Amino acid sequence: MADQPTKQTILITGATGILGQRITKECAKVNTHLILLDQNRRKLEKLEDQLSQSQTLITLIPLDFNHLDLLEKIAEPVSARIKHLDQVHICHGMLHDLTPTDQLSAKAWYQTLNVNLHSVYHLVRLTFPFLRRSSNPSFTAYTCPITNAYDAAYASSKAGLKSLVECLQTEQENQKIRVELRELPAFDSPLRRRAFPNGDPRVLENIG
Repeated sequence: MADQPTKQTILITGATGILGQRITKECAKVNTHLILLDQNRRKLEKLEDQLSQSQTLITLIPLDFNHLDLLEKIAEPVSARIKHLDQVHICHGMLHDLTPTDQLSAKAWYQTLNVNLHSVYHLVRLTFPFLRRSSNPSFTAYTCPITNAYDAAYASSKAGLKSLVECLQTEQENQKIRVELRELPAFDSPLRRRAFPNGDPRVLENIG
């Protein structure tokens, strides 16, 4: 497998989540190199086992997206494995405990902003040099509304993500990289169940 030419190199964050797994399995093809980032090593290894019949080259990177300094440090090991990236899919995210904003802890605020917004900035820094080496590169981030009440840090981080993507889109208008923010309809996931333990009535079906 390692000696075969790689047609596509794709990086997916939050790869073991509902959305991340769906995209990972869609992208798992012969002569494709998947770079899968997630904070749970065990779940990454389980996902790799599920893809064992796909003949896909897989690189696992266990990473806590709240540790922004580590994101800066993975550029060198990534460059040792790849020459370019064709696609980047940003699927990771976190939701703090739902609470009135004046009662939200500073720790929860900063962790949510780190994971949902600041880490994406660091991933832009990491991936754009590799994306520019592709003939048809794309960078896609995903978002999904929760409640718009009691989720101040989550909502603020997603508003910031939207602004970040819009800046990137403007910067890339006459450049190579196609940048997109996809807002998904409500779908069942551990993150959403944290907000709606008894189920969100907006969820029509599971995205997976």
